[in-house]
Amino acid sequence: ALAAVTYMTAIFLFACIATPVSGATAEEWRTRTIYRLFVDRFGKDGDDINICLNLNDYCGGTFTGVASRLDYIANMGFDAILINPVVKQYGRGYHGYWSQNLYEINPEFGGDEGFQTLVDEVHRRNMFLMVDVVINHTGASNQTVEEPVGNVTAHVPFGDISYYHPFCMVDFSNQTSIEQCRLGNSTDESLPDLNTEDDFVEQTLLDFIANFTSFWGIDGYRLDSARHVRQDFYPAFVDAAQVFVSGEVLKTYDDEYVASYVIDAGIPTVENYNAWKYIQSVFTTQDPPQTFVTLDQLLQNQSSVFPNPHLLTTFIENMDIGRFLQTDLFGGTSDQSLTQDQAKYKNALTLLLTMPGIPMVYYGAEQALYSRNGDVDSYRMELWYSLYDTTTDFYGWITQLVSLRRMYADNVLGKNITTLFVEDEVYAYARGPVLAVLSAEGYTSSSRTVVVPNVPYAEGTVLVRLDDWTVTVTVPASGSLNVTIYNGRPLVFIPNQDLSAHINKIRQFGSTINAGFQTSRAVATRPRGTTAATVLTLASLFTALLLPLLAVY
Repeated sequence: ALAAVTYMTAIFLFACIATPVSGATAEEWRTRTIYRLFVDRFGKDGDDINICLNLNDYCGGTFTGVASRLDYIANMGFDAILINPVVKQYGRGYHGYWSQNLYEINPEFGGDEGFQTLVDEVHRRNMFLMVDVVINHTGASNQTVEEPVGNVTAHVPFGDISYYHPFCMVDFSNQTSIEQCRLGNSTDESLPDLNTEDDFVEQTLLDFIANFTSFWGIDGYRLDSARHVRQDFYPAFVDAAQVFVSGEVLKTYDDEYVASYVIDAGIPTVENYNAWKYIQSVFTTQDPPQTFVTLDQLLQNQSSVFPNPHLLTTFIENMDIGRFLQTDLFGGTSDQSLTQDQAKYKNALTLLLTMPGIPMVYYGAEQALYSRNGDVDSYRMELWYSLYDTTTDFYGWITQLVSLRRMYADNVLGKNITTLFVEDEVYAYARGPVLAVLSAEGYTSSSRTVVVPNVPYAEGTVLVRLDDWTVTVTVPASGSLNVTIYNGRPLVFIPNQDLSAHINKIRQFGSTINAGFQTSRAVATRPRGTTAATVLTLASLFTALLLPLLAVY
């Protein structure tokens, strides 16, 4: 970047003529593990840990607040981060999806200088930076129930209503409507839908993404609302972006439709919403119900539906669907399909980090954060409330699983799951040298022993259990292992001869963790402000009890 020139100035100086860059490729991204965060909720400047009393507005997180805490992420082994959109927003658009000026970095987050600091600090650690970008819609001002169209004259560069599709609210049963009508609600928060069929709009968006990549040195993009833009727009957009792109195609139970955005539209990959839905259903009582049997079938089928299933960006929670752990306390919607069971959550995270795809771990997973069912803003709670505790069981477990991804990159990341044993609530599989045995039965379940046949190791191979490095098992001549599951907890085994390399990899991250499962239980604290409840582990209970007493209600 040109240090002495602001991003907005550069756009006009160079008249949107981008300098070609050699961006991060899909193959380079395939080996990465992504930590996904919200800038406004991850870290503030300095040591301020005051709670946010209004999660429906800016809470004070900044680019430099993120940059100063990158080691907290890197020490878990993550080598990429994904941040929410960074351009200037309308009103209380802390989330980044109500753009007001594509040529100005959000001053609430720290503007050009803060963003440059974050980019530099990410790259100094040899991490990749992926930025969420929105090309389907913008924000608007002065929207009311009587005048839902809103005013777009303040938008840069799309300050005329002619640059947008005519007002209509999306009908998800009609593809034309999906591509040309508004997301949001029909009263006062609908999102003006850009007319990408318009030549000026199309060329401006292509110039914008090309310049953004080259000026800032971005390594990849998440493409928000990808199914809401016509497919034939994307080949030129991906070419202009010059880097890896993952599209959000939010549709479940229809992998062929989702895959068309890769096969026909040319987006390098998409988010695996179908796998998320199945995983969520396995561990809860979602309708339609799923089991490990049907999940295994889905994962096997995806290897033939998608050109490269190992590029799918995978997840189990995010800012739109809520956290995996949810509560109906303090006014949340009662829903028996939710889970507050941390053993189930640990199994789901284990699956996420050992299944095919590029995993995106949502910030706060390492603290086992909850959200409140039905409260979207609580899906995006501030992390500083946890004091960035690096001693939690989940911080250590995630670190171990990321270590396996990086240590066995050549032997694991290009391989599909080999199913060894599967029934509705138990799933045993191998990927390369890694053996995982998962349970959907939950923390209150009794211990049970399962026989895992045909394990992919030679007779006499000694395996070590990652939740307790003192526990080993030896592969018998039969090739079948008797494995005991305790209280629904996941089990992961690797050859004992690789344990030293595993520990060394963790030390390379800068992390020091202790093996062994901590039976932390989640405890809900009082709600903060009017919109959210926090649920923290016992390790952070002191903070959770003390800080609310200092808050002003």
